[in-house]
Amino acid sequence: MRLRINRKHMSQPHGGWGYPVPDGPVLNADTVDALVEKLSDYREANGQPVGEPEHDIAKHHAAKWPWLIEEIEDADVELNEAEAWIHRVWRSPPLRQAETRAREERFSQCLKCVHFEPLDTESLTNEAARRLLCLNPAKHRPEHGWCLLRGWIPSVAVQIQDPWEFADWTGKDKACWLDKETKTDITK
Repeated sequence: MRLRINRKHMSQPHGGWGYPVPDGPVLNADTVDALVEKLSDYREANGQPVGEPEHDIAKHHAAKWPWLIEEIEDADVELNEAEAWIHRVWRSPPLRQAETRAREERFSQCLKCVHFEPLDTESLTNEAARRLLCLNPAKHRPEHGWCLLRGWIPSVAVQIQDPWEFADWTGKDKACWLDKETKTDITK
């Protein structure tokens, strides 16, 4: 599901539209279109993929103003989220890598998981595909996929010693090899 702003609704967020850029400033505008344009310009100026700025803004505002947000069907949501995840990890890479044994154990669990879906790397942008290859230094796991539960690419996430910073925990419970409550690897 993708989110978008309901432009036909008569109300607006108090104080206008705003979006806190991760590791950046808070962008503000009087209209949704102006904010989408500001976010797109900010991302381009900082060498980031433009992605889906309206979806990101809608996701931010959905908690406080759900009546201003609409859900729409989109077959490419996983791909867009995968590219955004790749670029997010690229901008703030993890400092510590997991041991080889742990990587193997984690990834074998991911491959058997019902939440694992193959990722079509051919449809990624060239830059995202290049970054994905660079983020997977072991190169022993060419099977890239998308974890529907964690919101990450398992072949990269299993290599990070403490990957919970890169997981999407929104509305998710414990599962797989990572425990949300204790933020620890349960395969150890």
